[in-house]
Order: sequence, then C-alpha cells, then structure tokens
Amino acid sequence: MERQFQRAKLKIQSSKIKFKIMAKVSIYEAILQAIDTVKLEDYKDYIRPEFKQDLAPFNPFSNNFYTGSNKFILSIYQRFGVVKTNKYGTFKQIKEAGGKLKKGAKHFKVFHYSKYYFDEKTKKRVSQKKYENLTEKQQDEISIKSYVKYFQVFNLQDVENIEFLDKLDYPKTALAPLNDQIETFVAKTNAEIKTVQTDVAYYDPKDDFIGMPPINAFIDMQSYYSTLFHELIHWTGAESRLKRNFKSDKKSYAFEELIAEIGAILLYTKFDNYTAFKSSLAYIKSYLNKLDKEEQQDQLKEAYLKARDAEKYLEKPKLVFVL
Repeated sequence: MERQFQRAKLKIQSSKIKFKIMAKVSIYEAILQAIDTVKLEDYKDYIRPEFKQDLAPFNPFSNNFYTGSNKFILSIYQRFGVVKTNKYGTFKQIKEAGGKLKKGAKHFKVFHYSKYYFDEKTKKRVSQKKYENLTEKQQDEISIKSYVKYFQVFNLQDVENIEFLDKLDYPKTALAPLNDQIETFVAKTNAEIKTVQTDVAYYDPKDDFIGMPPINAFIDMQSYYSTLFHELIHWTGAESRLKRNFKSDKKSYAFEELIAEIGAILLYTKFDNYTAFKSSLAYIKSYLNKLDKEEQQDQLKEAYLKARDAEKYLEKPKLVFVL
C-alpha cells in the first residue's frame, strides 16, 4: 500500500545526479529493523536451508524479483524463518487478486527509486525523451533528480483466498549455471587471484592481489565464492580504485570488515548464493551491537554506501562511483 511521504533531511549528491530520500523510514533503518528481528544466539535455529536458489524474494503479481537493498532486506526475513514464503505483494495487488490479509499481518518495507529531469535555468521539468534528444552541452544544464519512496508489502503467508499463487510458475533467476555466471563476473573484474597454500583467504594491498586457499579446502563451491566475494570487496578499496581506509588500527580494520561483509551479501544474493548469509549477518550484528542506536544507523549507512560503491565498481571496473 502506498503511503504519503515526507522529505527527509538526507541528501546525497554525485556529479549532477542528486538523490533525496522521500520516506519516513530510511533504507538503513529498514536494514537495522530486519537485522534486529534475529537474535544473535539463535542464528543456528533460524537459518532456513530449504530456501533454494530459485526462491529469491519475488512479487508474483508483477512477475519480478526484488533486487538491491530490497533483496538484501527481504532475504534476511526469509533466511531466518521470519516468513515462510518468498512471495510478497502490496495491499493493492493482494486486494485486486481477491486476497484478504489475515488479522495481525506483518508488513515489510521495500524501496523504489524514481527520477526526473530538471532544467536549472528555467526551473522546469524536462521529459526523458526530450533530455535524450539534447546535445551533450545542453544535457549539462539538466539535473537528474532521484527520489526514494518506500512501500509496504506483505508476505503471502499472511494472505487468504489466493492459494492459486502457490501454483504459479515464475522465471528462474539463473539463465546459465550459477558457477558459470559467477566465474564470468569475477573474470570481468580483472582482479588478480592467486591460489595460496594457507587456510585463510586474504587481500594483499601491497602487491594488490587476492590470495585464496585451494578450492578443495572449502566445503563446496558456493562457500568458495562467498569467501571470494568478501575479498573482492576488499580489493576495490585499493588506492588505485576506491581509495578506502586500510589503516591497521582496530577501529578502521573492523569498519573495513563491515564494508566487506555487507558487500559480500550484496554480491552473493545477487547470484542467489546464500551459503555465508548466516555468518555475514552474525558479524554485522555483533559489530552494530557495540554501538548505540544513532551510531548504528550512521555506521551502517556509511558502510552500506561504500559497499554499494564497491559492488558497482566490480560490475564496471573502469569507472569509479562516488556518492
């Protein structure tokens, strides 16, 4: 169900693209709320191994999988047993399909990005079509403004009268074998990855390479890739790339690990590989538990933005994204 939105104070600016949050709840608050639903000592009881690759968070009404921060948030609820299905819908979608919410149905927040084009001289909006037909010089006069809104969605475990949705066929997330997709992605990053005879993986910032134990040292390939994703996030922080702080003091080291854990989750949920989800969330939660509520949101926000920068850099290694 769409709600009325109020403009928040947060403003993130990158070149001529301006972002404003227009939601009562920020993405970072929503992530914290999701993490807070799981007790650290109970992780072993909450993990849901029956969720397979083709059960990523999904909206059967729009026939779309959730992506980005929405996939991050909803996956937490799924993987730790807070919900029983991977299917979600808005109040309007459910009602139009003949469904009815059960008493006490819990809603979850998902975020939607929309943008428009704005002429700084005339102070008027410009259509996307008109913008695309402008010269490069004319486009420089146009600001691209993006707004973030949040919507409430409900898991279909809390809906009555739409049992037919459980029988729907929906597209698989993987068009090629999972390992092939990941190998292609990793190869395009151009990161130097060496097999090392140690029992730990690491990124060496001095010689700029990732050291990975032999594949047969891991329980399975998905565990190998989950570990590699963590190290790839570290790799993006090099001076020649995103220039993150690699200082060795305890505070800086822990924050870089937080970035790597969040970035790893973004990457392996991108490929619907949830092998390391439990340990990653446990690290994030234990890190945040040492901070007060205000610090938690500030630290999570900063780490999440840096992790998203890293994810985007790995997708397009020749470009640097700075929010």
